[in-house]
Amino acid sequence: MGDLENFVGMLAASVGLLGALAERARERGSPGVVASGISLGGWAVNLHRACVGDLERYAPIFAGAALGEMFVSSVYRRTTGERARANPDRLRNVLDFEGAFAAGDADDCSPLLARYDRIVEFERQRGIYDDHPLAVIEKGHVTGSLATETLRGHVLEAIRRT
Repeated sequence: MGDLENFVGMLAASVGLLGALAERARERGSPGVVASGISLGGWAVNLHRACVGDLERYAPIFAGAALGEMFVSSVYRRTTGERARANPDRLRNVLDFEGAFAAGDADDCSPLLARYDRIVEFERQRGIYDDHPLAVIEKGHVTGSLATETLRGHVLEAIRRT
């Protein structure tokens, strides 16, 4: 991305796209819409819930609400530019949305985290889900992403809860 502004713009566009897709699904007669995404897609799902919150269920996979933290403390920090690494609070202030996520009081989120994820750190991100039925896979980010049957089952369970 090279620029925090571009990254935030991409997230905002993703949230807008989720909203447009949900609207189209409803126009076509869908009785409920479930949004799910893995990794960056999961962050967009959580951001949609925090900022818009009009879907029936959200099923983020390997994502949380402290996005800035991922660029500050996880192994992913090596992708962060030198200026950003020198100013971690700026990343947290721009990218974290824990307060907005927690403000949503609906029982509409079915998250899945990977216990050994070194990118979306389990211990840092799990607290946001205290009021939601958190599922945990005993894998890391990449190995969890390859556990397609488990991921599929998680999304299907989220659909059943709708």
